[in-house]
Amino acid sequence: MGFIEHLTFWQWWMISAVLIFIEFAAPGTAYFLWMGVAAGVTGLVLLLAPALTWEAQSLIFSVCTVATLITWRAYAKRHPVIHD
Repeated sequence: MGFIEHLTFWQWWMISAVLIFIEFAAPGTAYFLWMGVAAGVTGLVLLLAPALTWEAQSLIFSVCTVATLITWRAYAKRHPVIHD
């Protein structure tokens, strides 16, 4: 667990970039996009509060992932895409 215990904000941003790249490489799921956004938010929070433990970082990432997915699903339900 040594790597996880010492994540820095820029590493969270790299995780974010990789997750967003995966979403663009395999479009249609939208799950990796929102996990990428959550990783970016976690990196931003860690930049502002660098003393956060890995447990707190994991909690922030998890909560942000669930929150962005729920928000996206609610938005998508209210604004459906009409295909021809």
